[in-house]
Amino acid sequence: MLQVPETLRLDGAARGMLPPARALCDRLVDDLRQRVLRHEFAPGQAMDERSLVEEYGISRTPVREALKRLQYEGLLVARPHYGMHVAVISAEERREAERLYRLLHTQARRTPPAQREASLLGHMLALAEGRLRLAYGPAFEQRMAAKAGARQRAA
Repeated sequence: MLQVPETLRLDGAARGMLPPARALCDRLVDDLRQRVLRHEFAPGQAMDERSLVEEYGISRTPVREALKRLQYEGLLVARPHYGMHVAVISAEERREAERLYRLLHTQARRTPPAQREASLLGHMLALAEGRLRLAYGPAFEQRMAAKAGARQRAA
């Protein structure tokens, strides 16, 4: 089991009090998202609610809410009678996400950063990037840089 850094541990013992429920869930979603994208939870791996409850020192409600939000983002899939699992990206889904990412990234470079962050473009780019990070794991930047270099050499 992974050791949760004290700064991420969400139980009240570490801070003397619990954060508001929404903030707790938001922090849990952010932490779990990063762990999924770094492949600390491998594609196809079950997300065991009980283990997460124990690891983070919180109740099941925020864990369930966080898992549902990650399912909505496409990082997790619900399997009836088996619970939540980390999504597995097929080769076709990866190719589609790469095409979409290139298209959106090209447009994003033409858009001022302040406008891009709050726009539909920014949201869609983040979703495409999330799918690719899930597919490639920690090698995302290296893979995308290699693909960009290959396109430039071909042009």
